[in-house]
Amino acid sequence: REDAFTAGLLHNIGKVALSAFLENKTQGIQKLAEGARMTFDEVERTVFGLDHAEVGAALAESWNLPKTMVQAIRYHHHPDQANPSNPMVDAVHVGDFLAMSMGYGLGRDGLQYEFEDGALGRLGLDAAHLETLAGNVVELYERYQMLFKGNAAAA
Repeated sequence: REDAFTAGLLHNIGKVALSAFLENKTQGIQKLAEGARMTFDEVERTVFGLDHAEVGAALAESWNLPKTMVQAIRYHHHPDQANPSNPMVDAVHVGDFLAMSMGYGLGRDGLQYEFEDGALGRLGLDAAHLETLAGNVVELYERYQMLFKGNAAAA
């Protein structure tokens, strides 16, 4: 459980590592993504020859993180490629998709996110579960937002 939470936090760590190379190039990359209707990871592979998931997985390996966590970082956009399948990979993929589709953390990816349905099946979930999860996320987000706003106002 703790490893899955950490994988969820770290799944885009490769974006942080690549950000130094993206400085002052973001607009051009965004235009390429929009014009070619590519996902951001496809643009990264076109421009750099690799994507943030590969970079993040390499970092995670160098930090000696557990193999399942490294896989979650490496395959969070393409969980069907994880062999053998890994529930942590599927959970991070579904969580990332939910966050993006709900407008949390859109960043440069926009709404061009490819969802792999196999992740749902392997987790024993369906569209109704996603709707329930989305509702829970909104409720918790609002609760924590109030908590932080309250603390900020008191300070």
